[in-house]
Amino acid sequence: MTSETSIRPVQPQTIGEVLDTSFRLYRLSFGKVWPLCLLMAVASSPTAVYMFAHPQPQPSADNPFAALAMFENPTYWVSYLIGTVLTLCVMGALYLRQNAVGSGEDLSNIQALRLAVPKVLPLFAMSILFAIAVAVGTLLLLVPGIILMLSLSLCFVIALIEDRGPLNSLIGSHRLVWGNWWRTSVIMTVAVILVIVLYVAVGFAIGVTAPLVVNRTDAALYTFIVSQLVAMSAGVLVTPYFIALMLTVYWDLKLRKQGGDLAARVGALGTV
Repeated sequence: MTSETSIRPVQPQTIGEVLDTSFRLYRLSFGKVWPLCLLMAVASSPTAVYMFAHPQPQPSADNPFAALAMFENPTYWVSYLIGTVLTLCVMGALYLRQNAVGSGEDLSNIQALRLAVPKVLPLFAMSILFAIAVAVGTLLLLVPGIILMLSLSLCFVIALIEDRGPLNSLIGSHRLVWGNWWRTSVIMTVAVILVIVLYVAVGFAIGVTAPLVVNRTDAALYTFIVSQLVAMSAGVLVTPYFIALMLTVYWDLKLRKQGGDLAARVGALGTV
C-alpha cells in the first residue's frame, strides 16, 4: 500500500538536491526507525562486552603483538559472529524500513525485521566478498581499494531492495556507480564530514557529562561505559542518516541509469 508521502525523486537531481533529499528522508524516518537503531547498537555490543570481560595485555617491547592474543580465543569469534549476524539483520530491516518511508509505503519495524531475517546469510557472504575486494585493491595499490570501496558501496541497497544475491549485488553496485564515480564521491565526502562532526560533538558532550553521573573509581568500567555511550548515541543518530544517504544516492543513480539506457536506445533507433 502506498501513501502520498513519497519523497523519491522522479528525475535525476543535482548534488545539492541529493543531499537535501537525504536530509528530508532522515527527518521523516528518524522518529519511526530509532527503535531499530537502538536495537542495532545493542546487537553490535557482544564483542565490546567480551573485550571488557577479558582485558587484553598491553603491547610491550618484549611482546608488541600481545593484544592479538584475543584472536586465539574461540569465545571472541563467537561474540564477533553473534554481533555481526544480529547487526546485519537489524541493518537490513533499517534499509527496508527507510526505503518504505521514502517511497510512501506501509511497513512496520516488525515487518521489516521479518523480511530482513532470511537475507542475513546472503548479506554476511556479501560483506566478506566486499572486504576481500577492497583489501585486494588496497594491497595492490591504495587507489584501487578506494575506488572499489565507493563503487561497491550500494551493494546493501541493491541486495535488499532488488533482492539480488551477494555477487550480483556487488556487480550491480559497481555498474551503477561507475559512470558517476566522481559525482558520488563528492556526495559521500560531504556526508562523511558531517558524520565526523556529529561523532565528535556526541563524544564531547558525553565526555563532559559522564564524569557527573558515572563513578570513576573503576577506570576500566568508566572507560567502557563512556565508549559504549558514545558508540550507542552516535550510532542511533548517524546510522539512519547514512542509510538515508545510500538510498537517496541509489534512487538518483537508478534514474540516471534509466535515462542513459533510454538515450542509448533512442540513439540506436536513430541509426537504423
